Amino acid sequence: MSITNKLFEEFFRGNIEAVKKRLSFLLKKKKDDPLLWFLKALVEVRDGLYNEALSSIEKSISINKTSYEAWFLKGIILRELKSYDDAIASFDEALNIRIREEGYLDYEIEIEKAKTYIAMGDKIKARQIISKIIDLVPEDTEIKNMLSEIG
Repeated sequence: MSITNKLFEEFFRGNIEAVKKRLSFLLKKKKDDPLLWFLKALVEVRDGLYNEALSSIEKSISINKTSYEAWFLKGIILRELKSYDDAIASFDEALNIRIREEGYLDYEIEIEKAKTYIAMGDKIKARQIISKIIDLVPEDTEIKNMLSEIG
C-alpha cells in the first residue's frame, strides 16, 4: 500500500492531525502528486477552510484534469463559497468525465448539483434533476426527502 493510500486511510479513520503532519512533509517532496493535493483539500474542507481547499483542489486538477473526484470536490467547495454557477460547472465537468471515462451516469454528482440549485433558490432546475434521479434509483430516500423539501 502506498503512503498516499495510507494517508487516506488515516483521514477516514479520523487521525487528521497525523495526516496534516505527513501531508505537509510529503507535499514538499511530491509537489506534483494530485492525490496529495486532493487529500489536502479534503482536510481543509473538514476544517472549514474553503478558500484554502479551493486552492488545493485547483492544484490537484491542474496536475490531473481528468479526476472526476477532484471536480466533484471542487463543486462542493464552490457551493460552500456560494459560487453557485462555478459549482454547477464543476459538477458538470465531473459528470462528463465520469460518463466519458466509465460510461456511467453518477447520480451522486447529480444530487450535489440539485443541492446547489436549491441553495441558489432555483427549485425548478433542482426538481428536474431530482425527478431524473428518482427514475434511476426510486428507492433512494435522500432523493425523496429532497423532493418533499422543495415541494
